[in-house]
Amino acid sequence: MELVSIIMPAHFAEKHIWSSVESVMKQSHTNWELFIIDDCSKDNTLSVIRNLASQDERIKVVSLEKNVGPAMARNAGLKKARGRYIAFLDSDDYWLPNKLQRSLEAMKNNSADFIYTSYRRVDSENNKLGRFIHVPKSMTYSKLLGNTAITTSTVVYDSSVIGKVYMQDVYYDDFACWLEILKRGGKAYGLNEDLTRYRLTGIDSVSGNKINSAKKVWWQLRHHEKLGLISAIRAFMSYSIRGYLKHRKL
Repeated sequence: MELVSIIMPAHFAEKHIWSSVESVMKQSHTNWELFIIDDCSKDNTLSVIRNLASQDERIKVVSLEKNVGPAMARNAGLKKARGRYIAFLDSDDYWLPNKLQRSLEAMKNNSADFIYTSYRRVDSENNKLGRFIHVPKSMTYSKLLGNTAITTSTVVYDSSVIGKVYMQDVYYDDFACWLEILKRGGKAYGLNEDLTRYRLTGIDSVSGNKINSAKKVWWQLRHHEKLGLISAIRAFMSYSIRGYLKHRKL
């Protein structure tokens, strides 16, 4: 049974992190290590995760001295990861019990190095919101430029093939990471099974930051991915339309 290293950044996460970690502890695939990186939280997050770590030696706590944001927090955990497979789980999301097992099986059966799955959105009380989010079965670098299909807490990749891929300190650090994996030649596979819960908080549902978010996506396409003007416009329009269609019914 291959070792899976799970990376979980945490910042002011005391409300939901217990259920997130508990979902890891209930996995049918039991050979894992979980790095929880406390990003200088000022609430009780650190004491909660230390309590959890005292119950299971597979849980490792990394406490940062200053707030660095989710990308650099993930990197702090990734540096310590020993597993062949790297998985991500945000501190307010959670997995169903067979998430890791099914992800690894699908990777093997489809000769994939990089997998992402379908998911459902839930509110703070775990009530389901909207429809089941399907994902495309295949993904390439050019397709992902105009796509919002991959959600961080659904991802697993094979570091023995791709290497460790560190997050970059940009607005959509996860999006940039998936693009980098695909640029390295990783074969992606989308598994349409209900395996992950993505939690929407009150902040997530507010629409006031959409213009600012759009500007940052445009910057990332033009300056980080260095797309030409026409290619960037096409990718941006596709990204915007797909994002709207995915979130139009909550």
